[in-house]
Amino acid sequence: MADDKFDDEPLNTDNGAGRPPQREHKYSTADMKPENPWKRICCTILTCLVCIAIMILISLLMQKLFDPPEDEDWSDDAVNATDDDIVGVAGALTGAAATLPKNMAFIEDVCSEARIGEDDTAACEAACTPAKDCCNPYSGGGNSTCFEGEQTGCFAYSKCHSLTGFFDAAHNDLDRVCSKASLEINREECEQACSSLSCCYQESESCVAKHFEACLDYAACQNLKEDSIGVAPMDLDETCERSSPVCKRE
Repeated sequence: MADDKFDDEPLNTDNGAGRPPQREHKYSTADMKPENPWKRICCTILTCLVCIAIMILISLLMQKLFDPPEDEDWSDDAVNATDDDIVGVAGALTGAAATLPKNMAFIEDVCSEARIGEDDTAACEAACTPAKDCCNPYSGGGNSTCFEGEQTGCFAYSKCHSLTGFFDAAHNDLDRVCSKASLEINREECEQACSSLSCCYQESESCVAKHFEACLDYAACQNLKEDSIGVAPMDLDETCERSSPVCKRE
């Protein structure tokens, strides 16, 4: 049988081993299209976006599992108390809690420094009326028994002292600024925030009896005392009621 002949690929007959002649194979990439660089860039970007989306989903899941729900916003609530306006917690009014029906966030809003500074005191005065005869055992006719039974509620109403005009209401983040952990990092920030009522935590210059409600508002400043037990967060009762991991840390 005659050997096949190819005009463009000559046979290699000089193989030196008596083998049949073989055809030389030639390969060329001249006709191959170059890879589009945008394809690689798009794939890289898409991979990064997928990774970011996965991380966000994991973060949201962790927050849902371990973070306690934030307090409800009572800023738009009416001045008159309702069955849902319990001090520090949400639910139905029960027992002595009915005496002080407003939530801390609501009091912080209507008695804020901004509102009091604009002479908008009507809402604060109306909201603070239930605590007037209960939360200052040192005032004339003060009821120490009521205060002992309503300590959590009186903390919620502590910013009512701003109506007197003697001291500004404490910053809402005073608990964080004056926590034991924050004092180790930046003690001066807490000292500055507490400077107007330093007499509340200095034993040699105690003014607790004279400015009891204001000192109650600045209770976190007590952490500036050396060798003292840290002041409990305002929402400790609510946090521990749910037996959340945050309660164990606090």
